[in-house]
Amino acid sequence: MIFREMEQRDICSCIGVRTSVRENRYSLEELRQAGITEESVAGMLTTTHKGWVCEMDRRVVGFCMGNRNNGEFWVVALLPEYEGRGIGRKLMELAVQWLRASACAEIWLWTSPDVSTRAYALYRKSGWDDCGVQNGQRIMKLR
Repeated sequence: MIFREMEQRDICSCIGVRTSVRENRYSLEELRQAGITEESVAGMLTTTHKGWVCEMDRRVVGFCMGNRNNGEFWVVALLPEYEGRGIGRKLMELAVQWLRASACAEIWLWTSPDVSTRAYALYRKSGWDDCGVQNGQRIMKLR
């Protein structure tokens, strides 16, 4: 496993990972409708966001991103066949370290309101507090 900072050349692979996850999956069209395209992510990486990828056999199998502008842990996504190996936890740690080093007053995320998801379990085990559901999304903040 190789963990490294996300580069522009990784964006297409990361979008592919995001559309392949087991839970909370988005299609390419849904991502586009949400304003998430290769171009928009490239712009984010040069301004407010930073990302990390995990590679295995020269293939991006997972990634995460954070937004230092508002302290949001933006996304963590893994190909289903790579779950359960600690990759998501390591990626999240890299983003959280960067958000803390960026002096974010608060580190937060939004996720599915469904508390039975693997993501919810990962966040709770990693020290995130559940702040309830707002506008159909669960808000969580890091202690």
